[in-house]
Amino acid sequence: MRIPEGLLRARSQIVFLVALFVSTLAIVQLETLDLDARSRARAAAEMRAEAIAGRPPQPELEEPLRAAAARAEAAFARSEPGSAAALLMALSASVEAGFVRREHAAPRVEAAVAALRKENAETPQAAAASAMAAVAFPEHASKLIEAANLRAER
Repeated sequence: MRIPEGLLRARSQIVFLVALFVSTLAIVQLETLDLDARSRARAAAEMRAEAIAGRPPQPELEEPLRAAAARAEAAFARSEPGSAAALLMALSASVEAGFVRREHAAPRVEAAVAALRKENAETPQAAAASAMAAVAFPEHASKLIEAANLRAER
């Protein structure tokens, strides 16, 4: 039996082995892509939560932060210019200090983002507030960056 005849007889086994190899490569590639992003995001969130939870409370900051948040809320309610940025900064500081829970502040962050988009604010204050809020509220980071037009110019 010659080699071409042997390959012809074993063609189904060869096709099966090639398909098995290709499908295994595809599965491994898809798993590494998906798991890397998820595991990095999960690890970052856990590290962040541990850092905030392990931080000693600073009671001397609670009153000033609550006062700043109240002022920003009042200005935002009156639709004053720049109030959305002030609200974002106050909420970010309060969440980072641990006086306000992230899930309680999320609806107000969404309202401030909507106001920034509506104002089309491209001021340095809006950019700084959006950057600070993107760190404090990573789930809203893309909206905040877009609202303050913080994309890098190329």
